[in-house]
Amino acid sequence: MSLIWKIFEEWEKIELLVDLARNRRSGTPRAYADKLGWSLATFYRKLDILRRGGIPIKYDSEGGFYYLERPVRIEHRITIHYEDTDEKRDARVSLLEAEN
Repeated sequence: MSLIWKIFEEWEKIELLVDLARNRRSGTPRAYADKLGWSLATFYRKLDILRRGGIPIKYDSEGGFYYLERPVRIEHRITIHYEDTDEKRDARVSLLEAEN
């Protein structure tokens, strides 16, 4: 599996993590980690990284779910720059083209 593909898979999990919190459908920490396919330790580590990066994810212990303290949108872009030419490619487009 290529490095770029792994990055996109990881990014999809991060987007799911934020989406589940946005819609208050995360469940408990264990359920949240399971939905993302992560161990509980990995879940807590990535959650800490996101919080330090400014994603306001909080836990409602009475309701048993995570939520976003304020609305947030995350964006990403990966561009491949070929050093031997002036060519640039959007990695998402390249990956989608490769699948077809």
